Amino acid sequence: GPIAPVFDAYVEFALEATLCDAVAVGDALLRKKLMTPKQVEELLTVEHPAVRAAAKAMRVGAHSVRETKVRLAIVTAGLPEPRLQVSLGDGQGVIGDVDLYFEKYGVVVEYEGDQHRTSKSQWQKDLDKYERLSAARFHVIRVTAQDLHDPQALITRIHDALRSRGYRGRR
Repeated sequence: GPIAPVFDAYVEFALEATLCDAVAVGDALLRKKLMTPKQVEELLTVEHPAVRAAAKAMRVGAHSVRETKVRLAIVTAGLPEPRLQVSLGDGQGVIGDVDLYFEKYGVVVEYEGDQHRTSKSQWQKDLDKYERLSAARFHVIRVTAQDLHDPQALITRIHDALRSRGYRGRR
């Protein structure tokens, strides 16, 4: 089938790419079902350390390249790894899915692509969701493309939110 050429092409790409790009593309291939979790396991046996490193960091559930980049910044900084695409609720029912969630601390990280700003219906849906999350005592951190230009400041924001909720890891 068409999967083997994708696998082989991915290995070639991962050999030349940065770790961040290799993981982001791998996450996208998983999302689009062009690569299976079983194939990610197979990548762990490839002779090249760069390919194995990317495979170790790939996750099912990232909805965008930028979500992957936020997650990688978080784990590279030594913070706990958040869960991806978690459905959260309150006493009234389901609030919605969140991009990244630190369950132990009730901290949510949401990546805001431009469509969250330019679509009136998406904007309103987001406002309602964040209001309900806040009322349910979740701490929400909203991240934009601009935040990715200063990952240290972004990680400081996330670290401070986690610490305010009981995290005791170093800055």
